[in-house]
Amino acid sequence: MKYPLKKLASLVVTTVLAAMLPGLAQANFYLGSGYGQAEHSYTPNIFYTSNHCTLSTEPELSNGSAISEDKTGQAFLIGGYQFNPYLSLQLRYSSLSGLKNNITVYKPSSGACQPSGDLTIGSPAFTPVKAQTEIDAKSLLIRVRLDYPLMDQFIISGLIGHGYLLQKSKITFIDTTADPLIDKTYENGWNYGVGTRYLLTPNFSIGAEWIKENLGSIDLESTNITLEYYFK
Repeated sequence: MKYPLKKLASLVVTTVLAAMLPGLAQANFYLGSGYGQAEHSYTPNIFYTSNHCTLSTEPELSNGSAISEDKTGQAFLIGGYQFNPYLSLQLRYSSLSGLKNNITVYKPSSGACQPSGDLTIGSPAFTPVKAQTEIDAKSLLIRVRLDYPLMDQFIISGLIGHGYLLQKSKITFIDTTADPLIDKTYENGWNYGVGTRYLLTPNFSIGAEWIKENLGSIDLESTNITLEYYFK
């Protein structure tokens, strides 16, 4: 029965979309996609599985940035509604993968701590252990976009909103017998940015944007190229 149910669900979705398209053509909706370069910073929570002692990343840098940092390509989809020529509400879904970075954690010596104990960085009871992080992340941004037309075809924008991110991290310890760790992290926080677009036609634009996302233990900064289609 699973296959007929899937066919029925597909038929229902297709029918609903077909019914919506004429309405979209009369509304101020727009759809788009984009691709860019994202810089990812992450402070992982790490647990050493062989003795269950909590580990810490190496001391933070002087500017307080996270330890695990890398750059990767980022693809995303955009959907929005334009209330007037100056204001629109937007959803943005993005996916990042292939993030890898070497980090240092501190392994407690035998009997150095209890399962619930905290570590003191720099103590002779702890030795540095190299590890590697492999990260995949997906995020959803809800944004307000403020547009200002400089000319009939050229527009500059400011963006601000709230974001949600789900991240899966694999942490592999190097030169130890500890098992790899899988860490799933959910974060949310504010995002902001600026952008510009050029209208190739009344229905189609190409643009660029810079976005900063502050998501708790995770920071993302990206520069992207965007393509958008407007239902008019």
